[in-house]
Amino acid sequence: MTKLKIIPFFLLHFVFSACVDENLTNISEMVHFTPTYSLPVGTVSYSINDYFESIIETIDNIDTLIQGPYGYVEYEDDTLPNILEYVERRDDKEFDFSTISDQIDNVTYLMFRINLTNGFATEASTQVYFAGAGMNITDSLFREGPRLIPPGDTNEEGVIVNNYTDQIDIELAENQINNLPNVRYIIITGKVYTVSNDRKIAKFYREYSINVQIGIRVGLEMTAGDI
Repeated sequence: MTKLKIIPFFLLHFVFSACVDENLTNISEMVHFTPTYSLPVGTVSYSINDYFESIIETIDNIDTLIQGPYGYVEYEDDTLPNILEYVERRDDKEFDFSTISDQIDNVTYLMFRINLTNGFATEASTQVYFAGAGMNITDSLFREGPRLIPPGDTNEEGVIVNNYTDQIDIELAENQINNLPNVRYIIITGKVYTVSNDRKIAKFYREYSINVQIGIRVGLEMTAGDI
């Protein structure tokens, strides 16, 4: 958070060494700088083990099962009735963008980088929302709707052998950048589906998870007079 305020001070050395005369009396305000810097928002990791364990707690005999509304699912090599088509997750991260209010006119671009990893054998989806002080959602990062995350690669037994990975860069529009000083939270939501597209019984293991890693890259256009 503090980087957004202190970054310009790291430019002072360059300004003073490049823009002053020998007597250190004249600093040009017309010299332009285009610094960029990055900072992490954080990483969210989701498992849905609690869903399967809650099913186990409610059945008396794991060998005599009644099929669930969504068929069966396998967890740790045990067959369970599948109650839900997908399991939802949400994570709220406090990220106060008001610190860039004084520099908002200098921001030339702001890019979000999202690294996605799906370690499940089923599809998942995620969405990133911006919210104000009262947790009221003002905008979303994926403007077209939640981002679909394909499943990882499985072997013939349906066990994950390679996670699905993707890297997405999203540059905010000017109106989105101008609204950032009102943002206080980033809300990350996700769904993990419990059914496979190929209609086979999906297998899940305790170590399976989905990871969403988010970072921000900011570009500024400044003059010595802005410092």
